Amino acid sequence: MLKFRLISGVLMGLAVLALYILAPAVAIFAVFLTLSILAGLEFYGLIEKSGRPVMKLEGLASIVVLMLGVWTAERCGCLGIDSFTLTVLLFVLLAFAQLGTLKTDQSVARLSHTLFGLLYIGGCLAFTTRLLLAGGEPDGRLFILYVIVVVKSTDIGAFTVGSLIGKHKFIPSISPAKSWEGVIGGLVVCTAVGYAFYAINAGTLGPFKVSLTHTLILSLLLGMVGIASDLIESMIKRDLAIKDSGTMIKGMGGILDVLDSLLPAMPIAWIYSVYFLERI
Repeated sequence: MLKFRLISGVLMGLAVLALYILAPAVAIFAVFLTLSILAGLEFYGLIEKSGRPVMKLEGLASIVVLMLGVWTAERCGCLGIDSFTLTVLLFVLLAFAQLGTLKTDQSVARLSHTLFGLLYIGGCLAFTTRLLLAGGEPDGRLFILYVIVVVKSTDIGAFTVGSLIGKHKFIPSISPAKSWEGVIGGLVVCTAVGYAFYAINAGTLGPFKVSLTHTLILSLLLGMVGIASDLIESMIKRDLAIKDSGTMIKGMGGILDVLDSLLPAMPIAWIYSVYFLERI
């Protein structure tokens, strides 16, 4: 299992690096759009498999519309509405779709499951577009790369340290394998990685100028969010009585198993950039 996890991790790392170096912004957006569709299929499929009600096709369509809507608004400025308004409109349309079934049994549960998938996957991943297009040129791909590397280095650090010396359970009722030693190790690693980004890029992250203080604070914050986000998916999987969200990625499970720590990290990174970072 560890062998396949390492191979999959290296391949994904190379793919992310290639996108950062070679791909135009629209190609990077297309990758995140594809990931949102695959993650949505997994999530809604798991809800169906558990025997709970959900509007799978409507939910997937809403995720796609939200991703495309945010891209259109940020890239062209021609949509005329913000992402929050678009999300509320999609919720209204989902409610109308539920009404159109003429069924009242489990209507709240069906709508809630569908809306959760829209917010959890589409809502969070839409912030990659806001980060990507923030500030025009240079685009925000370096900032996105920073978020991915910092969050995933937290995962790697926590897994490695926890495997070697982990003895004290973190939250065993949700994730029995996580330890306090692993959590602390992951946060130390992600802070060190954040400092490396600061040093290599001379205090810039794409369209933003960052101080060492902000780099360390944001790196630590993203690490903590990544750990909490991983626990959120663990909580969901425990509720649905499943181990992995899928089998698409050898040694790692499904798309959601890879994205779980990144999903809430994207809006947190964007909010931090708006209120605390200086544009170049």
